[in-house]
Amino acid sequence: MEKRTIIAVVVSMIILLFWSRFFPTRRTPPVEKKVAPVPEIEERVEEIEREERVSPRALQLEKEAKRVVVITDTSRIVLTTQGARVLEWSIKEKENKVDLVLESFRSQGILPLDLEIEGFPGLSQAHFQTEKEERVLEEGEEGEVLFNYRLGEGLLLSKIYRFSYEGYLQGLEVRIHNQSQFPKQIGNLTLLWQAGLGTDEALLKENTKMMKTQGKIDGMVSKKLKPSIYTGKIDWIGVTNRYFLAAFINRRGDFSTGRVESFDKHTPVVSLIAPSSILPPDQIKSYKIDLLVGPKDFRYLKKLNIDLERTLDFGLFGFLSIIFLSILNFFYKVTYNYGFSIIILTCILQVFTFPLTRKSFKSMEAMKSLQPKINELKLKYKNDPKRLNVEMMNLYRSRKMNPFGGCLPMILQIPIFWALFTMLRNAVELRHSPFIFWIKDLSMRDPIYVLPILMGATMFLQQKLTATGDPAQSKMMMFMPVFFTVIFLNFPSGLVLYWLMNNILTLSMQLIMKRKSKVKA
Repeated sequence: MEKRTIIAVVVSMIILLFWSRFFPTRRTPPVEKKVAPVPEIEERVEEIEREERVSPRALQLEKEAKRVVVITDTSRIVLTTQGARVLEWSIKEKENKVDLVLESFRSQGILPLDLEIEGFPGLSQAHFQTEKEERVLEEGEEGEVLFNYRLGEGLLLSKIYRFSYEGYLQGLEVRIHNQSQFPKQIGNLTLLWQAGLGTDEALLKENTKMMKTQGKIDGMVSKKLKPSIYTGKIDWIGVTNRYFLAAFINRRGDFSTGRVESFDKHTPVVSLIAPSSILPPDQIKSYKIDLLVGPKDFRYLKKLNIDLERTLDFGLFGFLSIIFLSILNFFYKVTYNYGFSIIILTCILQVFTFPLTRKSFKSMEAMKSLQPKINELKLKYKNDPKRLNVEMMNLYRSRKMNPFGGCLPMILQIPIFWALFTMLRNAVELRHSPFIFWIKDLSMRDPIYVLPILMGATMFLQQKLTATGDPAQSKMMMFMPVFFTVIFLNFPSGLVLYWLMNNILTLSMQLIMKRKSKVKA
């Protein structure tokens, strides 16, 4: 098999794997013809549909429920007195915000941070009491929101949310106060995050397939936790998607069991369970956890020193991705533009991989000089494939050439591409980060496809520059740029920018080396 054909096949397989993994086929639902209703009728239809999904008692409780709004430097959290749960948890991003509570669950009354206590059913519909309505934290300030509910039998249940102005690390405490004169049996206590994890509207379909549960149990960080019961030392457990996570951090060890369930095919439910206990008279039983609800910012998570940064899915060559991300963030402090930082990173990588590029180019040029001889052998032994292979290997040996010499340097660069691919695709730093002109978000595709088209054009020029004149390679030269361009149309702009700059720099080096080889000749 010809060297360039091998390269094409290897790279094609890799790209196909990327495509199938990250861009599964999406079916467009059939369009239903509907008569445009009058607004008042439309509102009533929506109300009837909602009443069919939710019980009348639940609707009544929801109407009676009060809301408490908490605003910090990084988040906007809306709590409801119905179950003392979370109605909204929005993360501030530059000029935007993203709500991590999925509307599809919120409309059904399924909310995060639900509480279950064995022997006391219906707490999610219970109407808690609170005095707060809004809390806007100032710089350096901390605050709390207290919800109370009487369980009966002399037991007072409290849910206390604690918030900090900076960062994404918040707290939750559940207290049970036995105000009676008799000991009380407190059953297993469970905290649940059961409403999935949201993201931008444009990424919701993809997000549903990327949600998973991860945790650190007995010192081991999981890539994905399957539905099961987990016991042992649970440091943290939570739900993640590409850019965000919601994690229970069990610092005090009040919870001894973790549980992962499936709400539906794509939505996991994660919970922490504390064991039952006997509560003496006039005593308080307290259960504390920390909550981290926010973006998977590598630098921020690393500072927490509990391995939460490993929720970033950087893949097989993650250690390289982390190095590249650190370099990218370093240059961002200089350029204040992640697009220019990607260009600088590409230039640095080109310097380090230049020996491989040079070796690959030399091998290709040597193969090109042998092409007339190879064509003669093919014509001479066209009816004897075995003899043809033997003669070709003899020819390579006589010239001290390796037919795979141009392919191996390319294969050695695959880890770099893979690490960059996963880093640029998963780094939250690129979200809503503009480059220039029409590129307003480096984490999204180019809206007018200029970058992928330029990338395909530079790839075509590369193929033409190194073509050997072989007809099979000429066909491949035409096919590969088109193939890559089509695939890169939906890739993040940041990744396409890297590939385009890589092509431009490689092409420039090849032109310089070609000119030098002509001078030597």
